Amino acid sequence: MTMRIAVVHPDMTPMGGGELVLAVALETLAESRAVTLIAARPVPWEAIDERFGTDLAARGLPCRVPWTGRCRPIVMRHLLMRACRKWRRDFDLFVCTQNEMDFGVAGIQYMNTTSHGQDVVGRTSVGREIAEFPGPWMRRRISGFRVEGVLRNRTIVNSAYTGERVRRMYDVPVTVLHPPVPDVPEGAPWADREDRCAWVGRIDADKRPEEAIGIVEAVRGRGVPLGLSIFGGPGDEALWRRVRAMAAERPWCSLEGALPSAELWRRLGRFRYGLNTCEVEGFGIAVAEMAKMGCVVFVPDSGGQVEIVREPELRFRSSEEAVARMAAMCRDGAGAASMSGRLARDAARFSVDAFRRGLLEEAERAARHTPAAARIDSSNRDRT
Repeated sequence: MTMRIAVVHPDMTPMGGGELVLAVALETLAESRAVTLIAARPVPWEAIDERFGTDLAARGLPCRVPWTGRCRPIVMRHLLMRACRKWRRDFDLFVCTQNEMDFGVAGIQYMNTTSHGQDVVGRTSVGREIAEFPGPWMRRRISGFRVEGVLRNRTIVNSAYTGERVRRMYDVPVTVLHPPVPDVPEGAPWADREDRCAWVGRIDADKRPEEAIGIVEAVRGRGVPLGLSIFGGPGDEALWRRVRAMAAERPWCSLEGALPSAELWRRLGRFRYGLNTCEVEGFGIAVAEMAKMGCVVFVPDSGGQVEIVREPELRFRSSEEAVARMAAMCRDGAGAASMSGRLARDAARFSVDAFRRGLLEEAERAARHTPAAARIDSSNRDRT
């Protein structure tokens, strides 16, 4: 009998690394299983395919949207949890591709961040919003959410960094499965590349794009003619407008917006350098893409990105250190060219195929260790 899997993804806006995980997970699981997506809103399959190079639109995967009205994202997450309880007998396994979820039955949760903070029990990253809003009574009425429901899931994390934080908060075992970093085309030879730096990510406060502009500006102040291209869509609209204004005032800086993967890779393959300024990156798919393209990528000495960029001379603990390290590398042509090759070879260990294999293994393991009778949580009856 074909396994019936429900893949749950609470929020798809703006599209980023989490949605790449979703797209590849859907493709992978749908190859030999009956997969249904449970989502907060109708899915823009064509936009996802264009962004990530998938073919989901042609697959005709069923999608269930439990609520079509407008509501706060945190309320939508509770509505999705209620829907999972309502539909739990329709599926053999629930998989959430965006952090914690209490399905009402044991399932799989893929965690890419723990940035929400701790809830009232002091050990979970479900977050104060989920744990405290709209309050215990209303929470039970909407979703029946319980921390124990999160703890009984199989927990997969996107990096050892995220895994350590999850273990400290939950005291549960975790499995590290790095995200599906695409197999990018080969970039231009080093001699043919521009002295330009790429910054790739959602324009949001935690990504700190303004700091990236300041770092490159300071590098230029040291006599290095380095340019900067910022790729990514708006997360924070006010910040987007500020970054756009900053780029407009600097002829060496451009704000390119979010590009389809093929076009982004074409552009990255012509640049010599990359920069990331997020200090709490759970993994850093964009960092891995830049490294695989042969860009010499500078990153904060924190977060999951240090599992990608393992060279100490490319990591920094302050903006001043970033400026010094970037200026030194840009002046060392032979050293930079050698570093480009080392990074590209090292980053090859992150791939879509590796993610697919790991996800299938976890799905099979969950199915073997979660008998049908045990999957039904008798303390959480269907809520309609």
